[in-house]
Amino acid sequence: MKKFLQSSIVICHFKGLDMNLDKKQIENIVEKVIQELSSGDQSNSTADSADSSDGVFQEMEDAIQAAVVAHHQLVQVPLATREKIIQAIRDVGWTHREEYGRMELEETDLGAVAGTVLKLETACGVPGIEDLSSEVFTGDLGVTINERIPVGVVASVNAITNAAPSIIHNGIMMLAAGNSVVHNPHPKTKIISARVIRDVNQAIVKAGGPPNCMTTVAAPDIPTAQFLMTHPKINMIA
Repeated sequence: MKKFLQSSIVICHFKGLDMNLDKKQIENIVEKVIQELSSGDQSNSTADSADSSDGVFQEMEDAIQAAVVAHHQLVQVPLATREKIIQAIRDVGWTHREEYGRMELEETDLGAVAGTVLKLETACGVPGIEDLSSEVFTGDLGVTINERIPVGVVASVNAITNAAPSIIHNGIMMLAAGNSVVHNPHPKTKIISARVIRDVNQAIVKAGGPPNCMTTVAAPDIPTAQFLMTHPKINMIA
């Protein structure tokens, strides 16, 4: 396919030109074609690099678009599978609570490992899908059914003092309702945040869920937070 593409571009450049060209002019045309091909290869490479299944992207736009796709896939998943997804998130937070606590302290130099561990243990116990049951009311005027539905893609801007706990806590609550989440962590928690999001996404996929239910960027900052909060595909800010 690449050889065909190269041949086609060369033909396009030469077709319709005056063929009374000297050697230097031909060399210039060939060089221009090669540059265009190289530019196209780089664009393809950039597009490929944006395709991430672990939830950590270089650009916030890619993180948001991936979360949009994940949301549409998540709402098609059976509720029984969604329960497994929520349990998988809990398992990640509980299993790695000591490690996450140490990583967060090392990166931020704030708080204590024991404090983060306690927050993670609390986050793992937040209600999930079991707290979202439907309600039915009957009366003289008929029947009313309250069915909770997802809002879509949620933006989560996380504080420096609650990096790992916020991701686990928000993940359980938001995914239980069928939403996906785009995180913009504090810049000083980017390492621990990326680690937790990778672990959670891997666990979700193993539980039968779609990839990129949680996303973030490798280098979060104020501009990425502003971009996230003002993006038209974001349905809620947490």
